[in-house]
Amino acid sequence: MTSKGIANAILSGLYVTQAINMSTSPELASENWQRLYQLYFEPDLDAGLQIKSFRKFSFINKLLIWLMNRNKPFAEQVTYTFADLIPYKKLLP
Repeated sequence: MTSKGIANAILSGLYVTQAINMSTSPELASENWQRLYQLYFEPDLDAGLQIKSFRKFSFINKLLIWLMNRNKPFAEQVTYTFADLIPYKKLLP
């Protein structure tokens, strides 16, 4: 379990507030929220889903461990990603 859920909930509240504050109508607030979502949330959520889909295969997990054993900077990046210290999107090329 990670802290991504609560962190995203807090951030989404902040961005919804920003979208409302910078809008003059409900429709514009919706458009502004969509832009903020696409800019700040979508890339990391997509990367997280890609990583999750890769990890369902045991050979991918074994490959990941093998790579981490041979490349310390990569191992640190993976560890920091799974510990929620850096975004998922920074793990993927």
